Amino acid sequence: MDDFQLLVAQRPSVEPPSPLVRTRARAELMTLIDAELVVIDAPKTVHRPRGPRRRARVLVAALVAAVIAALVVANIGDGGTGAVAAVLERAANVAADQSAPPPDAVVYTRSISMVQDTSVDDGHETVTKSIVTREIWIAPDGSGRARETRGTSQGDESYGPGGLSREDFSQWPTTPDAIAEKLRSEAERTDVSVPVEMFVRAGDYLKETGAPPAIRAALYRVLARLPNIDLLGITRDHEGRSGTGVAITEHGEQYVLIFDPSTSQLLAEEAIDAGTGNVDSWTSYLESRFTDAVPPGGTPAPATSLSPAGTQAHS
Repeated sequence: MDDFQLLVAQRPSVEPPSPLVRTRARAELMTLIDAELVVIDAPKTVHRPRGPRRRARVLVAALVAAVIAALVVANIGDGGTGAVAAVLERAANVAADQSAPPPDAVVYTRSISMVQDTSVDDGHETVTKSIVTREIWIAPDGSGRARETRGTSQGDESYGPGGLSREDFSQWPTTPDAIAEKLRSEAERTDVSVPVEMFVRAGDYLKETGAPPAIRAALYRVLARLPNIDLLGITRDHEGRSGTGVAITEHGEQYVLIFDPSTSQLLAEEAIDAGTGNVDSWTSYLESRFTDAVPPGGTPAPATSLSPAGTQAHS
């Protein structure tokens, strides 16, 4: 999907401008045109017959674009809440129209992440960043296989039933209100503010390919209702893929979700230091699909091993 298609896909739905807004915009346009009249009507010379005419077209185009932007902002209020709600509602509609996943299918996910580990030795703090690539297959009973590369180390483990975490969405409610209450209840059991934790958990569940369409749609609608969500517009993940970015910021940390508006698929997650702009961590989901079986291979993992890729509580 190119940037133009993304712009079309994420444009907010707004009501036509009111007569008052039209009148004000028209008056502003005429004022701006009068101010630039001397430039637009500049004499043309034989040597540069196209210069002033081209500049006039550019100026008029810029003025029209500015007025159109003013009309949109005037109609949706602050240009933020209404726009992000419209974009997320559109993603919800896309998700709702998709087919339900096969109940007995194996979920396969391939991802790449940058993780940051902090260690303290004799009062000195050391921060280490690592690139992690991961492939994981999870069957409905929690059995599966995880293959991972972290820096120079590699691992490939197989798991028996219950060894990996796969959310049982059959036990979930399907309405946005009920799912919002579920996420709120989970968030209240952490030490993170409820809106931020709900935002992060919604992203955790959206990245799971096995989520049915109704639940995926409801998760986007829950995000649309959260306070202080910012619409970032076209955003590229660390693999260079374009998607729509939404974010929530608290205590100097910005949490970002990037999704494909044409499929509603979650492309990436990021955590960014809002003060410096440095990215503290990120994950790009490169491939998510269903397969018939877990491929053979991998070293059997201990029965007590925890899932390396299941939904984890954010703290």
